[in-house]
Amino acid sequence: MRPWPLALAALAAGLAAPALVSAHPAPSADANNRYVKITPMLDRVRLAYTIYIGEEPGNVVRAALDRDGDWALSEAETATWTQTLAETVRGALALRLDGEDVPVTWSQVVPGLGSARVDGGAFAVDLVAWACTPGAGRRHELDLVDRHALVPPGETEVRIEESPDIRLDVARVGETPFVDRMVQFQRESAPLSRGLHLVWQAGPRAEAMPDDRCPRPPAPGTARGWLVPVVVGGVGLAVLALLARRWRRRPR
Repeated sequence: MRPWPLALAALAAGLAAPALVSAHPAPSADANNRYVKITPMLDRVRLAYTIYIGEEPGNVVRAALDRDGDWALSEAETATWTQTLAETVRGALALRLDGEDVPVTWSQVVPGLGSARVDGGAFAVDLVAWACTPGAGRRHELDLVDRHALVPPGETEVRIEESPDIRLDVARVGETPFVDRMVQFQRESAPLSRGLHLVWQAGPRAEAMPDDRCPRPPAPGTARGWLVPVVVGGVGLAVLALLARRWRRRPR
């Protein structure tokens, strides 16, 4: 098997799993952080969006969720709050791919409490969405505006994950460029409201993910494959017609 399909299979397995709290930096003591990871691919984009509630805010939220007062958070006690947060974030996002508005739908909403204790402190909520690229070409553009405000705000970090044979051409938030595929903002409640802009190019070895989530784009050269014989055939017919007219005009 070629190495690129193997790489895609490994990427698919890794992307299918939700992000874990342990994969994020240490939580803030008194603020909330946001970690966004975008994975551009040939036929789609994956958006992983994590809100990390800090130690002090986490204890406040936990105490409010402990409705039965047993100092332990059940799944039912956290589910409504988590879903409300997910909908709030979703409503604050505006995503455009290749110039077309694309709705954001969370495929995963995963609370990472760590400890169920009311005084357990910091915790995270991981949100994952997939969006198919509407264009059939191999060059794609993404524009993302996020108006969700962190209160109190800590850091916002955005990373662009690498994919097999995907070349990142443009990556910036407002006028701030990415450095080594990453950009950070400190103590800003909604820095992505300035707009995140990405442009990438899928090389000839880039392949669609091995599932049916998105329509498969044509392989390189497919569009031209039918065009060449049509053009050649059309030219041949034109030449034959010209010769036929000349033959009829010849004196007998």
